[in-house]
Amino acid sequence: MSPGRGTTAGGRSRKSLGKRRNPRKDQREQAFKRAALKFFSAKGYHRTTMSEIALEAGFGKGTLYWYWKSKEELYFSLIEDMHREFLDLVERAVEREGSALDKLRWLGEEITDLYYRDREYCKLSWKMRAEELETFSPHHVERLYSYINRTKEKLQEIMAQGVAEGIFPPHDPYYLACMLMGLVEGMEIQWLEDSKSFDLRRAMGMAMEILSAIAAGGGSNAAEGPLRAGHGRAERAGSSSGGAVRRRADVAGQPDARVKGKRS
Repeated sequence: MSPGRGTTAGGRSRKSLGKRRNPRKDQREQAFKRAALKFFSAKGYHRTTMSEIALEAGFGKGTLYWYWKSKEELYFSLIEDMHREFLDLVERAVEREGSALDKLRWLGEEITDLYYRDREYCKLSWKMRAEELETFSPHHVERLYSYINRTKEKLQEIMAQGVAEGIFPPHDPYYLACMLMGLVEGMEIQWLEDSKSFDLRRAMGMAMEILSAIAAGGGSNAAEGPLRAGHGRAERAGSSSGGAVRRRADVAGQPDARVKGKRS
């Protein structure tokens, strides 16, 4: 009897064959990513060449282009790796049991571990913000925006929970999430610039102590005025998501960069 439509002569599923991974291919891909991360984080996008990445990885440039069609595609694959992992941590924090403060404590520890584990990715992320975003294709930039905005939305959920629990002052969770991200990014920058004098773990612990002190004092009494969670929400929804990256770039002292499409 001939094999069925979804099977081979040996009775194995054709679909399962397509999922088999090639260890050698995976090793080459990781070698290219390590080499690209080394040069992009040190030299930036424009000063790095595909030739030196291939040479560092120990493979030909033609093989490199078999994995990524362009330097830009390779560059943003690294950027997305970092933002995807950060977003995953925030999503896991939201799903955890406990108070908003418990979730933030856990998230702070996990983020610190991530930064120490992937320091070069952190450096690359800030190098990217120093580049002119208008030089990249809108497709890649919008994908980056989506990660940042989704991360911020999840943080808002935690901050909204904190407001409802009376841990944080009764303010718009959007602003509270932005302030929290700004605090973490500020510590990240200081650590990248002077890791010998600035201990990121210690700083994150101090930040958690400050949040705990606010919670102990009763966040609902820490500020006057009603909660206006919807204030400005329509304006934010109608504005370009590019503002998120521009605000983050401003933290590093970079000019406002607008996406105008790829330069010729």
